[in-house]
Amino acid sequence: MVRIHRQWLLLTLGSLVFLVAGSAYGVSRIETASRGPAFDRSALCLRINGQARQLLGVITGFGLAVSGPVVENADGTGRASLTFDVHGQWRSGRARVNWVEDDFIWHWKGGKGGGSLNVGGTVYPLHLARVSVVGPQRYSDVCAPASSITTFHPG
Repeated sequence: MVRIHRQWLLLTLGSLVFLVAGSAYGVSRIETASRGPAFDRSALCLRINGQARQLLGVITGFGLAVSGPVVENADGTGRASLTFDVHGQWRSGRARVNWVEDDFIWHWKGGKGGGSLNVGGTVYPLHLARVSVVGPQRYSDVCAPASSITTFHPG
């Protein structure tokens, strides 16, 4: 009788471990897939932004939840208004950024409604184009506002 209970105990524990591991993997995959290209650009531009670095320290990560509407059209246009937590070396904040998609490429909206960073209850206008890295040329188009990028559409 004791042997039968031991087998059931091992089977139950094995199933429980498999269920927990599968759930953790599934949540991780959904989280990665749900962020999308507009969030990826936001994360990159915030990591190299001098203003964010001054307010938060070196950006070490981002919160799990990303909220806000994202619209992607079949013709390569769209818009995204994202809100998410930003974790810095010594402080954390909440970022709001707006992006527009043109020709399947996401660009920061820029200007007055381009974004903000809330740190300790104070809201700072966010200027993602202010890159603070060695050799900023390679980031100039990625973090530049949409109004400063000219797209050529042949005939």
